[in-house]
Amino acid sequence: NGRSGIIAIVIAIVVTRVIVTLFTYKTLFSTHKQQQLNPKKAKIDAKYEPFKGNREMEQRKRQELAKLYKSHNISMIDPIKKMCISMPIFISIWRVVQGIPDIKSTTWLGIQFSLTSWKELFGGAWQYLPLLIIAAATQAISQLLPRILNKKRMKERANKAEIAALKKSNKTQNIVMIVFIVMSVIFEAGVQIYWIVGGLWEIMQILAVHHIVKSNWYKTKGYKYV
Repeated sequence: NGRSGIIAIVIAIVVTRVIVTLFTYKTLFSTHKQQQLNPKKAKIDAKYEPFKGNREMEQRKRQELAKLYKSHNISMIDPIKKMCISMPIFISIWRVVQGIPDIKSTTWLGIQFSLTSWKELFGGAWQYLPLLIIAAATQAISQLLPRILNKKRMKERANKAEIAALKKSNKTQNIVMIVFIVMSVIFEAGVQIYWIVGGLWEIMQILAVHHIVKSNWYKTKGYKYV
């Protein structure tokens, strides 16, 4: 039945996310550190903005950014490592929803896991609308939350030129967010259950990391481990 199908997907997500976290937990903290360094990055961007198109100055800018990230033990390939581990898992879950009869035939509150929600919505099946909204919302929140948590601190420390550079940098993150939102609504309903639960997991991870780095333990000893 529907509840059994959802529980199966939740268990699969919890198990796989725990495995991914064990291998990529340092990436969680490096991503948080990178968000905290955005004002300093914006300062460097603003510094070299008048020299746009000058190869020598752009090279200096890249070197200065690389030095900034290196001084805080941030590797720019960490997100790629995380993606290399998480994407095969997502593809596997997608194939499971499509291929295993027990999951494929699951229906919950009038929502059939094997059907594409937006197509069914356009066909008049309004029960798919909340699923689409929740799937898109969880992805948007998980992408925006790090910026929201650091927004106040950024405004306090950045001048107008740095804020302008920061907004320009955020445009790339906005594009990534839109891509994730689109991906969360174009697949089958069962995969959207995966996106929702996965998005909630991501939100909890972001909040957990945020509170850990603010703790006395992290400030005294914890930073050594990440």
